[in-house]
Amino acid sequence: MGEVPAEFCGYEWPKDCERFEYDDRPFLDKGDSHWQTTCVRETLPDADRCAWHAAPDETEHKSIETLRDARVPAEIRTEEELNESLDGAVLAGVEIRDELNLSGTLFRGANLSGTDLTHANLSEANVRDADLSKANLTGADLSKADFTAADLSEVKLIFTDLLDVNLTLASLSEADLTGADLPEAYLSFSDLSNANLTDADLSGADLDDTNLSEADLTGADLSEADLEDTNLSEADLTGVNLSEADLTSADFLNTNIGHATLTGAEFANAELSNLTVDCGTTADELAEPEPLSPLSAFQRDEPDGDENESNSDQNETETNPDNETSSNDWDRTARAYHDLKTEFHNNGFVVKARQLHIRERRARRRETAVEEGWFSRQHLTQFVSGLFTGYGVGVWRLVGTMTALFAISTVTYALAGVADPLTYSTITFATSPPRPTGSLPIWARLVANVETFVGTLLIVSLGFVLGNREQF
Repeated sequence: MGEVPAEFCGYEWPKDCERFEYDDRPFLDKGDSHWQTTCVRETLPDADRCAWHAAPDETEHKSIETLRDARVPAEIRTEEELNESLDGAVLAGVEIRDELNLSGTLFRGANLSGTDLTHANLSEANVRDADLSKANLTGADLSKADFTAADLSEVKLIFTDLLDVNLTLASLSEADLTGADLPEAYLSFSDLSNANLTDADLSGADLDDTNLSEADLTGADLSEADLEDTNLSEADLTGVNLSEADLTSADFLNTNIGHATLTGAEFANAELSNLTVDCGTTADELAEPEPLSPLSAFQRDEPDGDENESNSDQNETETNPDNETSSNDWDRTARAYHDLKTEFHNNGFVVKARQLHIRERRARRRETAVEEGWFSRQHLTQFVSGLFTGYGVGVWRLVGTMTALFAISTVTYALAGVADPLTYSTITFATSPPRPTGSLPIWARLVANVETFVGTLLIVSLGFVLGNREQF
């Protein structure tokens, strides 16, 4: 840059900005003129900088009027579609509020800590690397603004318009984002620890590798959000909507997910230790690998009617995973169900634990189908277990099978001319066919033998299921 006359400010961006270091941003070209600006505004009477770059405690002339007068005329900005450069501006503690229209301005590296920007218009502004810690942005318009790597710790963002805002790498620790509207926002690698995000809309937001530890997300909408590798330890997720969210490798250590909705969420490799859940936590179905090639002979194994009556109409035909589906995908799904099952059990919600046990075993069965084939002995054994006993916890599956066997046998005996078919079927089912049986047709005697054998097997299985259910 050339020499700047003494009566002009001469502030150079980013050279004179103490908060910006090239070493922290290796992807920038130091010689890129697009990133270098020099301020040629007139200096204040009692400072060697202009109204925008003089520190508030070094001048008595920093006011809304001098800041407005030091700006490029509005007609020039409009005609030339100019993004006015206010890079490195020092406005710490200044009350700007809505007195100045700052939309589209360049505020890179600016010091706005403690600044009152209530209802200010910063739409489409470039505020990268700026310090806005403890600033008040209540009701401000930040739509389409770029806050990459900005410090927004302890900032107030209540009722703030954050549509399409970029908060990648931003620090928002202890920020107040109550009711914030952040659908599809970019928050990757941001620090939101201890932030207040109560009732915030973060649906579809990119929160990859974000720090949300100890954040208050009560009632927030995180549906379809990308939370891969996100730290949610000790956060409050009460009533949060996490449906269809990607929580791969997320950390939920000591997290409260009471009344949260987890339907369709991806929990592969997530840390789910010491979760706090309650009867309102919904985990009906996690995200699972997409199966292909319909195989109508195999039916989806849903929990029993007493455990999941609301989903009884969702007993859809299962499809066969193709050979390209990795068994590791089903393994990760099964582990997620297992971890959630453990946490529900530890919190005393045995019915939900049983539901998740069924889904865990179903995922393991599909894993076996991928590894060994649908008609392998191990897979067929698991299929029969799920079909008749709900993987050892489905008592109503067994009761239904026993009722069907008893009813069919009773009708058969009635057709065979037995005087009291109900009593005959009861004795045959529980013990053995009454003697003599020679008067019965051969087909009726065959039914009696099958009823005795299968009935005994089902009674033993029922005892096993009833005992096994107490483990959950």
